[in-house]
Amino acid sequence: QRARERLAVEQQEYEAKCAKRQGQRDQGKKPRGPDPEPPSSQPKGSDQVNLTDEESRIMPTSRGGFEQSYNAQAAVAPLSQAERQRRASTLSRRSTHDRLGGTIP
Repeated sequence: QRARERLAVEQQEYEAKCAKRQGQRDQGKKPRGPDPEPPSSQPKGSDQVNLTDEESRIMPTSRGGFEQSYNAQAAVAPLSQAERQRRASTLSRRSTHDRLGGTIP
């Protein structure tokens, strides 16, 4: 399915490029660069999909191989200045409490 959709898009792009180059030739201009290559109907590696879990992908590993895995990126909001100061103050009071053996004020 994915390969057919990709092929249809690539075929349209190829035909548009060919038409543009032919228009340049009709105007007496020489098109720059090589003629575009027709798209391949063979599936590419990016057309592969895991049928049991669409969220996972085949990704390269640090050892040079590939494995089925997830792209886990965590979004963490930075602490505000006031929150950092409050946490530092609390930690300071706790360490003083531990040293002196008293209660936290």
